Amino acid sequence: MISNKKKFFCKENIILMVLVFVLLLIAVVFFAANYFVSFALDSENENGSSYEEMSPEKTRLWESLLPLSSRVQIFSRDGLRLGGFLFSPAHSGNGASLSDSRFVIAVHGYKSSPVSMAFILSHYLEYGWNVLVPEQRAHGSSDGRYIGMGFYEKDDLTGWIDFIIEENPDAEILLHGVSMGAATVMLATGETLPPNVIAAVEDCGYSSLTEEFSAQLAEMFSLPYFPLIPAASFVSKIRAGYYFGDVDCLDAVSRSVIPTLFIHGDKDTFVPFSMVKDLYNEAACEKELLVVPGAEHALSVEVNPDLYWTSVDAFVSKYF
Repeated sequence: MISNKKKFFCKENIILMVLVFVLLLIAVVFFAANYFVSFALDSENENGSSYEEMSPEKTRLWESLLPLSSRVQIFSRDGLRLGGFLFSPAHSGNGASLSDSRFVIAVHGYKSSPVSMAFILSHYLEYGWNVLVPEQRAHGSSDGRYIGMGFYEKDDLTGWIDFIIEENPDAEILLHGVSMGAATVMLATGETLPPNVIAAVEDCGYSSLTEEFSAQLAEMFSLPYFPLIPAASFVSKIRAGYYFGDVDCLDAVSRSVIPTLFIHGDKDTFVPFSMVKDLYNEAACEKELLVVPGAEHALSVEVNPDLYWTSVDAFVSKYF
């Protein structure tokens, strides 16, 4: 009996047991990583929710403004059809007018829709701007399965910029994004953009996708960065075509020459408030910072609209 026990615990068996345990652990980690990617990035997965909820007031406002719009579309660099809404205060009933040279591209956030931009859309229309509200890839009527969290969307945004310039070469363009839309805007400003793009407003965007997913993993599941985030990043590269590290807004703003207003609510836990400080400090462009007291994620414009718009309008008036 003792002899059998010794044989069982011999060196070769211990190594085999350790190997089996490690392989099982790796399998569990990658199973969880694959689930994470499905949950977070796959538009065919119905789980997950947006932090830009469609309140009845926002929905009613959107519907009241739709007569000022026309449907527009472009094709992305990778061949996806992308839809959007073009609003104009000079709408004639036969499509939105492009005669005015001032344009805002208002970019909605993660698992959200153009309806979430209703308050922002309404404000700019009131002051005579044309407003383009794209439907991000894998959202609404736009093609695509995987959400790029800004990686692909920054290129889609430059496509919309080109669309406006083709129609109106004298266009002066402001970019205004919220949440993932803000990350999209920041990533685009890190690229070489046409001189028609004059300034940008980023509202509660994340510093990097790795940091954002790490923060959410800790907040929602009390789990550490390692090993799930690196594994999920690898799975994302296989399934969606990019690593989490490819979405780095800190790097983008460090290269940006587009004047940018950074906005964040100090009660934001979905995209931690500390991220805006890092972004602002890293930004190489002309910049301003607005902190909205008491505002949770993507709610700054609703919590304190007077402070929000006084600050945005003062910033924009410097460049337009």
